[in-house]
Amino acid sequence: MDTSTAKRSGKCVLCGGRPLSREHVWPRWIAALIKSQGGPVHIRSSGGADYDTTQLDLTVRRVCRECNHGWMERMESEVRPFLTPMMTTTDSVTLSVEDQFALARWYTKTMLMHDLTHSTPRIPQDRYTEFFAEPRPFDDSVIWLGAYGGNRWPAFSDVTGTLVEYGTGEIAERHVAALTALNVFLQSFLEAGAVWRAEDSRRGLWRIWPARDEPITFPRDGFAMTDEHVLAVTEQLRDRLRDRLQDRFSQP
Repeated sequence: MDTSTAKRSGKCVLCGGRPLSREHVWPRWIAALIKSQGGPVHIRSSGGADYDTTQLDLTVRRVCRECNHGWMERMESEVRPFLTPMMTTTDSVTLSVEDQFALARWYTKTMLMHDLTHSTPRIPQDRYTEFFAEPRPFDDSVIWLGAYGGNRWPAFSDVTGTLVEYGTGEIAERHVAALTALNVFLQSFLEAGAVWRAEDSRRGLWRIWPARDEPITFPRDGFAMTDEHVLAVTEQLRDRLRDRLQDRFSQP
């Protein structure tokens, strides 16, 4: 069952339960922080949104009350103490191994909710079911954290993905996602079945998943991404997505 079928069933996209409630795509505490900076913010997403607004109250009616106000709410409470200063100050913040895992898990949950705002979600239903069964970043994904120093996109979300069926009947799932919230930039790449190297080579970005075994300092090396850099690294991963698809199609 895909997410569109799940929507028509009136059941929670995560656990399959009822009744449904409204989940805020931008968590209310983050929306309040962004709006407190004053003036409109620019929203951009691969779903076609590209506009200025003072409202960040977008909701999706796709999760049940128990999930929304239970374990999902606890994820917000877990990251809020360290994510707040990361978003709102230029001070260095040290993230423990546990903090990094909590942030990677929160980001995964948040991007799953953002994808539900698309008329045709990029992420398949199986991923929502998997996340409910074991709320953690997906084993075949990699997630990076960086600091955002631009001013065009204090609120930015982007999910680009594809499901490709090959001649053998195999379906390959891949998607790229990114999010900015004030001073924080998060980005991920998922390829079904992939095993990722523990690579740290991307300028100014920390890999926070797969899990590290040591604390990190945010921002990395005092580096903050410009608006142009955000677009460049997002396009870089989109190119990687296309290259991997071409490689698969060119295989005998």
